[in-house]
Amino acid sequence: MALKLARRKLALRKPLTQWWAEALSRYSLEELPITAAIAIRSVGLDPIHNDPADRLLIATAQEHGLTLLTPDLTVAKYPNLKVVW
Repeated sequence: MALKLARRKLALRKPLTQWWAEALSRYSLEELPITAAIAIRSVGLDPIHNDPADRLLIATAQEHGLTLLTPDLTVAKYPNLKVVW
């Protein structure tokens, strides 16, 4: 999100740190750490998607059995991954 803000592809009415804290609280979201297992899993993914950040998101979702919210159709090609947008 910080990169999107810096590139002016996203606009927020509040500083990102405040917006993020409020979003976590409002929607009862939990931040998940990037563990060694997730990092290793992201590197071992099939080369369908080359963006390292997206690969970390994919590996995190797979590791925890979570649904990933994304409009990226390439991400949806990964097996054992539920995607919604």
